[in-house]
Amino acid sequence: MAELPKVGARFPSITLHTKGNAPVRIPEDYRGKTVVLSWYPYAFSPVCTEEFEGFTRVAREFQHLNAHVVGASCDHWYTTEAYKHSLGAPFPFLSDWSKEASRAVGVLEEKLGRPDRVIQVIDGEGVLRWQKHYETKHCPQADEFLGELKKLA
Repeated sequence: MAELPKVGARFPSITLHTKGNAPVRIPEDYRGKTVVLSWYPYAFSPVCTEEFEGFTRVAREFQHLNAHVVGASCDHWYTTEAYKHSLGAPFPFLSDWSKEASRAVGVLEEKLGRPDRVIQVIDGEGVLRWQKHYETKHCPQADEFLGELKKLA
């Protein structure tokens, strides 16, 4: 894994893809909104599913804080879309099939061809405000970064 961006620095511009391979630019497409960019290794895996089920349960808290959760992986957009629907998640799951975005922000595990589990909080001005790299088998809990989101609200 390459070096993660520095907290307090401008987040690199990346492009991920959603349904129909439509591009989504982060942070540009979320200007004025806080983004919780949650990189995960594999759709439908047990820890990732537990993580996003937890985020779905507290989705209203994110909304009240003007924070937009975005799941991101190197799975194909067909897979990320199916995963979103299987969870009933109210937020997008985006694809980095090319691995360019995950490489650009230092989360790509090159040997495995997938991102590590990393959460990055980007403010409405495109500045990285918080991030944490997790062990693959560790399930992030929303409480870990809700306090940081409250500071930005």
